[in-house]
Amino acid sequence: TGEYLYFSDRKIHRDIWKNSILDPQKAKRIIKGETSATIEEFHYERNNLDFFPDGDRFAFAAETSHGDVIHIASLSKKKIIQTIHVPEINVIYELDVSPSGDKIAFGGQKIFASDVFIYDLNTGEITQVTDDKYYDGQPRWNNSGDKLAFVSERELYGERVYSHLFYQLSRDIYYYDFTEKAFYQVTEDEQNNTQPIWTKNDKEIIFLHEGDIANNGASFNVDLANYDANGGTGN
Repeated sequence: TGEYLYFSDRKIHRDIWKNSILDPQKAKRIIKGETSATIEEFHYERNNLDFFPDGDRFAFAAETSHGDVIHIASLSKKKIIQTIHVPEINVIYELDVSPSGDKIAFGGQKIFASDVFIYDLNTGEITQVTDDKYYDGQPRWNNSGDKLAFVSERELYGERVYSHLFYQLSRDIYYYDFTEKAFYQVTEDEQNNTQPIWTKNDKEIIFLHEGDIANNGASFNVDLANYDANGGTGN
């Protein structure tokens, strides 16, 4: 249908809007945000919207009067139809719905540590994918649902030495293989690499690479990724 969702503050408050690449002049507000206890705030530049396989439901994280939650909304009904409370997670950031539609991976902050988690919609169980002292987030399922790419500041060998404005850590792309139960490092350089997306055949990961002047698109063949001997714990 060519429809897409996005955040916009065109009505002063940040809301969720729908538009179409076929008729971009007919933008419509779907969910009103930042005006009630249900959606007090969207985490600025740390949030996203992701559709379920049915093409109608979509998920997003929001800060509420009772802490951060995952909302599931209906595009056709233009309202929230389910709210998932995860009390053990203090802050919920970017998320991604699995290809089967029964799991949601998300970046979350738990006791001052930022890691990747998976919420099972059938059982309500939480699985912690990463557990280290570094930032981990921006998870993205592959199309088969057996691998999960994410962004991390961890380092396989030695400590980070690259200097940035406020810290000395760089962000790279990793993925976790659920079949092999192993972590792999995809990128390793002095610049930040973020926002991973799998290609249709799951052979490559497309991501944003921080250049000297601007961010650029890049890709990497996952068959060339390095095995993480630390088991995802970092150093």
